[in-house]
Amino acid sequence: MVEQHGSHQLLAASQVGRTLQLPLAIMPLIRQTPDARQMRGWRMRGLPLVLAGLSDAFLVVLNGALLWPPLWQLGFGG
Repeated sequence: MVEQHGSHQLLAASQVGRTLQLPLAIMPLIRQTPDARQMRGWRMRGLPLVLAGLSDAFLVVLNGALLWPPLWQLGFGG
C-alpha cells in the first residue's frame, strides 16, 4: 500500500485525539463523586479522589503532549 504524504501523521493525530475523549469525559464524573446527595453510600473522599483527579489530569497532559508534534508537522502549530 502506497502511503500519501502526511497521512501517517494525520492518522497518529486522529488516534491521539480520540484517546483524549475518555479522560475528558471522566473529569465531570470525578468532580461529582464527593457529592453525598448524588452518590449516597458510594461517595469518594480523600486520597482516592485526589489520585483519581491527578491520574486523569496526567492522562490529558500526556495525550496532549503526544498530539502536539503531529499537529505541528501538519501546520497547525502557528
